[in-house]
Order: sequence, then structure tokens, then C-alpha cells
Amino acid sequence: AAAPEGGGPLTVALGAAAAIACVGSWLFGYFGACINIPLSCIGNTFGLCANTLPLFVVTMNDFGGLWGAVCAGTAAEALGRSGALRLSLLICASGAALCGTATDVGVFAAGRLMTGLGSGLASMLVPLYVGELAPPSMRARLAVTSRAAFVIGQVSALSAGTLIKSAAHNGAQAMALGSLEMFWWRPIFMLAAGLAASSLAMSSLGTTPETAQWLARRGRIAAAARTLRQTRGVSHIDADNEARACAEAESSATAGSTTLVDILRNPKYRRLVLTGIGLSAFQALSGANSLVFFTATIFKDVGVAAPELAALATGAANLLGCITALFLTERLGRRALLMGSFGGM
Repeated sequence: AAAPEGGGPLTVALGAAAAIACVGSWLFGYFGACINIPLSCIGNTFGLCANTLPLFVVTMNDFGGLWGAVCAGTAAEALGRSGALRLSLLICASGAALCGTATDVGVFAAGRLMTGLGSGLASMLVPLYVGELAPPSMRARLAVTSRAAFVIGQVSALSAGTLIKSAAHNGAQAMALGSLEMFWWRPIFMLAAGLAASSLAMSSLGTTPETAQWLARRGRIAAAARTLRQTRGVSHIDADNEARACAEAESSATAGSTTLVDILRNPKYRRLVLTGIGLSAFQALSGANSLVFFTATIFKDVGVAAPELAALATGAANLLGCITALFLTERLGRRALLMGSFGGM
């Protein structure tokens, strides 16, 4: 749908809203990577064998993420972009708290299902929310920031796992407490629960206003204009004009709505859609996600002396690639970077 074209530099309100929203992307990356370091310890805590460990610890999060992504569109339309984001943060906080306090594998699996559901919702909602809230001149940069938050979340999870495990090991030795294998990994999840809950509280205080597009589509022109004034710093007159233009654009888009079947019937658009789906599928099927879940285990199995540090280095390399893309996208173009990255994979 078309967006209002106004807006100048980044405002405090827009920056705050984008930052809170990007916590959702951060959580999506964090929950994927947070089991990398403590995977075997979690299995030992709940008495899981090597065959069932991935099912309860890894797959439940992915399964929840699948359904979260599928339901994101419905939630965004029913609750609004901001309301759906708050729902995702609530689910993430609840799921992480369940994982961090679980006393049996059933509760832990339910927690992982919830973290997947919440972060899966966020993975689809954050780009939508930020894209609608930001002016066109800043949309691309904020979209890349959302992606960077995802990678930073992965690195944060690996860093937290490495530091907490080292601190627990050293503390147990110094205090002659024996093994802390049953407990040391729990703060990794409680850290995410605290951040998600804090972000939810800040969002509930009005730092993430509803987007003008969603408000205008429902005839709430005054509220849409207020959002534009708040996030883009435009005048009352410009905000009113943009809100009305947004309502007209949304009305036209709804009247001439196109289904996925219609798009696939058009050879021009069918090629673009299938290419995009194919690239995403290739990335997923390449096995790159296994580095998110099992890096430390893989390095340990091949005899690396410090598998946690090796896993952290892998995450840092991923972050470096993301930062590099920030600076090279406009210079080299999307296609050149895409070909280079897939060639490397």
C-alpha cells in the first residue's frame, strides 16, 4: 500500500519507536541462537537423549516461528501493527520465563514453542511496522537496521552463553559448589524475558504509536495525522493532507486488490515472486541455520579446544557481513551483493 511521502530527518519519536520495534528482531535472532552454547547441558538437565534433544530444544522454537509468521498478517490487521507487536513481546517474555524456570521437559518445550511463536510474529511485523512508520527517505536504512538487530541478537545469545557458562564454571570451582550444569543456562532465557517485558512496558506507554496507514484505512484521519506529526515532525496542515492522501491510497488499493493467484498468473510477476521464494529457500536449505543452532556442538565434535569461543567467532563473522552490507548496498547494488553472498555460501 502507498505510504505518505512527507517527513524529514529522524525524529526522537521515530527513533524510539523503531528501537523498541527492533527488539522484536533482536529476540528473533536471540531465541534461535540462545541454545547453541548450553544445548548439551539442557539435554542433561531434562534427561534427553541425543535423538530427542533437537526435537524439544530446537524444533519447537522453529515450529512456533512458522505459525507466528503465518498468523502475523491476520494479527497486524486485527490488532494494528503496534498492538500485534506488543502481543509478540508478551508471548516472547512469557515463553522465555517458562524456559528459564522449567522443571520438566514439557514446560520447557511449551516455552520454546511460545518463544518461536512470539519471535515469528515479530519477524514479519517489525519490517511492516518500521516501513509504514518511516518516511520514504529513511525506509531502506531502518529496514537494514531491523536486519542488523536480528544478527546482533544472535551474537548477543552466543556472548551471553559463553560469559555465563564461564562465570558459572569459575564460581563453582572457587566456592567448591560442584557442577552447576543444571542451573547455569537458565539466566540466558531470563535475560531475554526481562528485555522483552521491558520493551512491552515501554511500548504500552506510547513509544510505539500506531501507523498512519492502519489508522487511515479505518477512517481515523485525525489519529493518523497525529502519528505523522509525532513521528515525522511535519506541520498540522501537512500531516492532515498526508493522512487524507493515505486514506485515499488505501481505499484505492483495497478497491483494486490483487490475490496471489492473480500475481502468479502474470508471467512478469510470477518470475519475480518465484525468484524471491527460491532465493529464500536456497538460503534455508543450504544448512546455514545449522550454524545458528549447533555451532558449539559441531566445533566440540571435531576437537576444537574452545568450542564456545569458536561459535562466538562465527557469530561475529555473520555480524561483520551484515555491517559490510550496510555500507556496500548502495555502492555495489543488491544484485552484486546477492550473487557474492550466495557464491560464498
